[in-house]
Amino acid sequence: MVKVRLLGAMLAGMVLMPGMALAQSIEELTRQGTEAYNTGDCAGSEQIWRRVLRESFDNALAHHWLGYTLACQNKLDAAIASYDRAIELNPNDAIAYNNRGLALSDQGELEAAIASYDRAIELNPNYAI
Repeated sequence: MVKVRLLGAMLAGMVLMPGMALAQSIEELTRQGTEAYNTGDCAGSEQIWRRVLRESFDNALAHHWLGYTLACQNKLDAAIASYDRAIELNPNDAIAYNNRGLALSDQGELEAAIASYDRAIELNPNYAI
């Protein structure tokens, strides 16, 4: 009975303060998704970023990182769609435009790639890549 009450109290706290628990979860998932990508586990990273997006769909950073993981797996159409969503949410993300350009270039869409690169340069002329 004590365990049931404790569980009920914990769940009530989560209902009353969902943002706090979620923010910690998103932060930890962000760390895990980035780490998985950086160690070459693109499929694992994709799963983590998709989980972040289930919790926080309008998370521009998560859409951007999902694009990285998809491009890493040569899922270029999906990567471009993910970069497009990241750009929609954060139109000043020069790196998203650059990465979108890379994916477009890999698909042979050179004019569209150049337009993405031009926008990245316009947003951040010091972004050397």
